[in-house]
Amino acid sequence: MNQLHHPETLSAVKAYRQACMVANSSSRASNPDWYKPAHQVGLQWHIRTTGSPRLASAVYSESDQAWSDGPNLNLPQLRSMDALEAAIDEILKRHPKAKSLGIVLHIADEFATTEIFEDFSDWNQLDALSEQLSTNPHSLIGDEGMATEDTSWRIIPTPGAITPPICTTVAISHRYQEVLANLRALGEKRNFPIVTEGVSAPLAFLALLPAFLDFENEAPKLVVLHYHKFSALSIFSPNGELIKVRALPHRGRPHPPNLSDTLTAAVHANELQKPQIILVPMTSTDIEPLVTQLHATLHLDDDPVIDVIKPGVEPVTQCAGSRPEMLMALPDYTASEHSNTFKMLGGQGWAFQDFLAPPADESAAIPSWKEMQLLKLSKLAKPVFALVAIGALGLTMTGVISAISNESWQYDETTTSMLNGEINLLQQKQKAHAHWENILADRTSAWTTLELIARIFPKDSGVLVENVEYSARVEQAKKGNTLPFARSWTITGAATDVGEEHLTSLNSRDGISAVFTEITDATGIQSFDPSSDTRQLLINVTLGNNPQYNRSARVTRPLDLENCPTRFTMKIDLQYSAKDDLALTRGKQPK
Repeated sequence: MNQLHHPETLSAVKAYRQACMVANSSSRASNPDWYKPAHQVGLQWHIRTTGSPRLASAVYSESDQAWSDGPNLNLPQLRSMDALEAAIDEILKRHPKAKSLGIVLHIADEFATTEIFEDFSDWNQLDALSEQLSTNPHSLIGDEGMATEDTSWRIIPTPGAITPPICTTVAISHRYQEVLANLRALGEKRNFPIVTEGVSAPLAFLALLPAFLDFENEAPKLVVLHYHKFSALSIFSPNGELIKVRALPHRGRPHPPNLSDTLTAAVHANELQKPQIILVPMTSTDIEPLVTQLHATLHLDDDPVIDVIKPGVEPVTQCAGSRPEMLMALPDYTASEHSNTFKMLGGQGWAFQDFLAPPADESAAIPSWKEMQLLKLSKLAKPVFALVAIGALGLTMTGVISAISNESWQYDETTTSMLNGEINLLQQKQKAHAHWENILADRTSAWTTLELIARIFPKDSGVLVENVEYSARVEQAKKGNTLPFARSWTITGAATDVGEEHLTSLNSRDGISAVFTEITDATGIQSFDPSSDTRQLLINVTLGNNPQYNRSARVTRPLDLENCPTRFTMKIDLQYSAKDDLALTRGKQPK
């Protein structure tokens, strides 16, 4: 397959072409096993590394419900492309009907744990925390000196933790990253789904513990999984909830140094009463000397109960190459409901996280299974769209042919001339109607002027109106088919002190506009509307002394000139531009 690019770096067209290229050059659009975890496909090859040259290898066939010995490889051969290809050929030859192959690498030669930097306690945000740890481990672990490009960290929930954080982290290096990449490349080469997972062997076995250990007795447990290079200490509460996971490196020795001190500190720190100490040998290393040492050096308030459990799996698998961790392939062993811990580790898959997943850019460049199905539908839809387009074109052509065959389509000079005459007559009538409609438009009337005066000077406004003059004039315009015009009101009278305040409030564009808007709303006559951009409303109020004012005169109703200290003249102009709807039509009357 050609080199792929992240869709975000491509244009929409190029991203679509790349997706089509992937769909056309591989079986991803027809085989969903490309997108399944390795431990969930029908045929699985499980490999376990422990640090010794010899590898444990077993194959599980879901269709046969049977295990068999896997290809006999050693550690150097695991890094040989030829040896890997020969091993895959051997497996597929034994299972010729297989549609895919899932390869699970159980990493049992390294194990490291680190506490997260934050006091995390929100279970609802556990997935978000896991994503943050995968993309930016510095933000949670707080070690700026660590090399993030060579190590993968994963969150492991600890529901039994007494205080936050409620999870810990496990780290695995990328030393086997190239091995799994080579296996996936062989799948691409064959156009055959070969999916891989690099899981932590101790974590995988933790999810399977209820199959080997009795959690019904309500005793706290300290479980030590003993491997060649390290041991993994897991602390469980009396109700079977995981409190803590800790890596105990052997530092070149057969057993973890100072294990007695470590266990004593764990018991006291977690306030465990009468704990059960369980040693689980996961390799062929003899741990009886370790048991003897613990009996001699472990000092607890109560006599410690130390048990050794050897998790034999051959009675289940009938396969010498199988190992306990490989039982993760069987749902019956991963579906324990004993406690929240095992529901999360096995049922939700926290114990089976892939530490050596393909790089994010590589995964993002491959369309998802849903996207592949959409591409398939789009291919099926293309012929349908083509048929619809051809059908639509055919119907259109049929309609055109039918139309031009109709008698009404044929040209008749006499009929055309008669119709043109009728059209011209209608156009003349339309022009005449528009002319008179414009001339007779409701621009002004006497009663509206009286209504305007009543609105400008309401009752008890303190104003005595003596005279009102109204006029309308047409302005001249050099261009255009319409003429602007203006309407003017000149009002004279007298006012009391209250009336003078009222006149002052009107003597502004906003003040007089409010009155004109009010009368427009009240009468429905749009010629008073001052809000149009084609109209301009102006007002000017002139005030002066009233020589007839008599301070001692009795105030009458209606007012008398002797009651008013101020005389006024109010001039209002409402101008209509040539673009206004009421502008007068220029020209002669149409015939």
